[in-house]
Amino acid sequence: MSFIIYLLLLIHLIIYCHCTCHSEMSEKQFLKSGAKADNPKVAQECFSLCTKKFSDSLECHFSLGKSLLESGEYELSHPPLFKAVQLENSPRTWEMFKRSYSESGFPELMLVDLGILNLENGVKQRNYPLVEKAKYYFDKALEINPSCLQAHMYLFNIYQNLIPNPKLSLLHVTIAAQIEDNDIYLLEIAGSRYFGVKNFFKSMEYYEKAYRLNSTIGTIASTRSYIKQLISNWTEMKEDFDYVIKLTRKELKNPDFLETSLHPFQALSYPVDCELRLELTRRYAKRELAAAAKGGLKPFSHDPKLVKKRNHSRLHVAYISSDFRSKVASYLLQNYFGYHDRKNFQIFCIATTSDDKSFYRRKIAAQCEHFIDVSNQRDADVVQLINQKYEIDILIDVDGYSNQFIRRTPIIAVQPAPIQIHFLIHPSTFGADYIQYLVADPFVIPPENQKYFHEKIIYMPHYYLVNSHMSIISTEQKAIQDEKIPTFFDHNQFIERKENGVIKNGLGETRETFGLPKKGFVFASFNNNYKYDPEIWDLWMSLLHSVKGSVLWILKVIKESEMFLRKEAAIRGITDPSRIIFADFVNDQTTNLRRIRFADLVLDTFVYGAHTTCSDSLFAGTPVVSLAGNTFASRVCAGQLHVIGLPQFVANTTQQYKDIILKAAQDKKFLTDARTHLDKVRNTTVLFDTQLYVKQFEKGLKKIWKIYLKEEAPRHIYVDDKTEKNVDLSHLEL
Repeated sequence: MSFIIYLLLLIHLIIYCHCTCHSEMSEKQFLKSGAKADNPKVAQECFSLCTKKFSDSLECHFSLGKSLLESGEYELSHPPLFKAVQLENSPRTWEMFKRSYSESGFPELMLVDLGILNLENGVKQRNYPLVEKAKYYFDKALEINPSCLQAHMYLFNIYQNLIPNPKLSLLHVTIAAQIEDNDIYLLEIAGSRYFGVKNFFKSMEYYEKAYRLNSTIGTIASTRSYIKQLISNWTEMKEDFDYVIKLTRKELKNPDFLETSLHPFQALSYPVDCELRLELTRRYAKRELAAAAKGGLKPFSHDPKLVKKRNHSRLHVAYISSDFRSKVASYLLQNYFGYHDRKNFQIFCIATTSDDKSFYRRKIAAQCEHFIDVSNQRDADVVQLINQKYEIDILIDVDGYSNQFIRRTPIIAVQPAPIQIHFLIHPSTFGADYIQYLVADPFVIPPENQKYFHEKIIYMPHYYLVNSHMSIISTEQKAIQDEKIPTFFDHNQFIERKENGVIKNGLGETRETFGLPKKGFVFASFNNNYKYDPEIWDLWMSLLHSVKGSVLWILKVIKESEMFLRKEAAIRGITDPSRIIFADFVNDQTTNLRRIRFADLVLDTFVYGAHTTCSDSLFAGTPVVSLAGNTFASRVCAGQLHVIGLPQFVANTTQQYKDIILKAAQDKKFLTDARTHLDKVRNTTVLFDTQLYVKQFEKGLKKIWKIYLKEEAPRHIYVDDKTEKNVDLSHLEL
């Protein structure tokens, strides 16, 4: 008997060797060899080899699945039978496919595979009904087994990317993370989704757990640190910063590592040196270029000789942004584009996000000569529009490294325009060869700091941070409801009068209207909460101790931060909750300007200072005290103070910063003179002269275009302030 068994095994071995040693065997020969095999294992090996050589062979996959099923290998039979169904939708394949799942005892997995099949075809064919059908199968799988991880993850992806539904995507990834509560990947996804809906406590819960499981994953360590910044949880803040910076430096030593722990935008509020900021942005610039290549985009080349042949009568200039909606960029630029000289410039605004129906979007679209919504177009199509259809000469990126989840940087990375400029929003270098210029002013980037910027600088004569404050519109609800053209902000609203000892503005509002006490000095900071840190809080709390009856009025951007900031105040001896007043965020900027005026003094932050909030405060007539740091992001507010004529409010050390604040709080004339000065120059200062800014910027554009056409390398340029404003603005609807 043993001899017979030995003989049979020898025959099987010969058949197996026949399958494996003849690479030229046809599909039929593989199938025939497998069919002749008496031992299921040998047959399955033959069929498996067949599927590897003939990956689209229906019979190979079907035979392998059938053999595995008949051998009782139910779960192993699923993939080949699923592939067979994909290759041929027939009764034969379906019956065998369903049988494999019913006998395995996991019928929900069959529904998951059916969902996958429909989802793949739906995405490939852009067929929405197939995606809906996939969703139906995943839902049915969950009816059978509510803990089916695969179904939850596929539904998460559908609701996250294909049929957007934030609540349902969040629900499914949360359940998935509970099912596999030690899966770092799932914990990170769940944390990121809660971050996306601004539930920072819940987001922190998932990132904290993932961090405890593996603290060496840079994205987890840095995001955890960033969330703690956002909610003002300063526990072990220095240790967190040091660790993320350490990880980043280690990652930068590997030239192939493209996504470092520290993101360039996050680095703006980190205490890192200028050399590291530059190296970090250069690495991310390479990352964006790699992402463009992965998406099938190839860099453009531009020959000045060929560009000249376009023979444009006007320079084609395009601004591209994800913030042409109710965002800070549009707030600053709402009345900017209409001031461009249409005789010499053809202006395009390229919006990469969909219409949010805001006043800002409508106003910019009305003022810009060409407003193009590319939110539903592929990157490949957008770069062709820029390069071929509109023949853009100069492309201006308004995003930088902000809006990291929605920006369309691959478009910039392949350089569809001969010259590209980094402008306005991200106060640092972009670090890319495909960005030739950056817009700044001599104060934010002094000559000794040029070495920390990859780009050449277009130096504006006064300041770089343009605004539209002289023509700010009212976005109050009543204006939205009647659809009338919004009215400009009436500066008479700032005019103050005294009634029974109470100061009221032009609308009759008082300090109490905005939750402030009747008496007492009001320090204010309307910066984002992530710009606060223990050092600035130490100093501000000491001010409250020094100035009796004073209060600190700060903006509550993130609701979770209030609890932590009050806790930190109590640690520093400020236990009376009335000493710190939290202002809610308001969408209407005219309301925001009116309330800022009721502050006595605005306090700037250190590492990442005030930008737009400084402009707002000065326009409202409230002085700001700022410490001029050594980075772009820490010098913007101080630069504005110099331009508007308040250099005495700029400090060079923390002690000077504190001394200036105390002087303003205790010397009534010092503060009153400053407020009077701001009211006096509001209508004449270059800081709020949008039209002048545009004319000066156009001079800069002409200069860099001449340099390009002469085939000279980009260089730093300085725009002079001798600019006439005699330009036809008949197209501008004010």
